[in-house]
Amino acid sequence: MDTECNYDYSEFTDHIGTDIYIPYCAVLLGVLEMSNGISSGLLVDLVSYDTVVNNYRAFLGPDRKEDFDTDIAENPDQRTIFISGKLKDGDKL
Repeated sequence: MDTECNYDYSEFTDHIGTDIYIPYCAVLLGVLEMSNGISSGLLVDLVSYDTVVNNYRAFLGPDRKEDFDTDIAENPDQRTIFISGKLKDGDKL
């Protein structure tokens, strides 16, 4: 494991036309390309669930951005967060 956490997320980020928050030292588990969007899984073990949720809320902001209309769904019991939305190029996240 890279102790500096300099992971390459380009397999995912190259497909989206906007910046997105990726938790500190998250490990990219995989990327699934679909005809109308992209999906990825990230394993986060160095940052608490609550910190990740709060950081996503801060990143997404209280208002919808014109180029990144997104929703966040939280499942504290399973410690999962699902981000979905429409990107500025029309594709879905």
